[in-house]
Amino acid sequence: MTARIIRKEGKKLIIEISVDFEDSMLDSEEAIQAVINEAGSPLP
Repeated sequence: MTARIIRKEGKKLIIEISVDFEDSMLDSEEAIQAVINEAGSPLP
């Protein structure tokens, strides 16, 4: 799972998110939530 900034267009930030689906829907939802949280975290 990854989240990366693609580009900035004025006041818009374009972010690409990659999620590996899991065997269960619940695990997949948790994986999606984790990568969304990563995308919203401050950069190091």
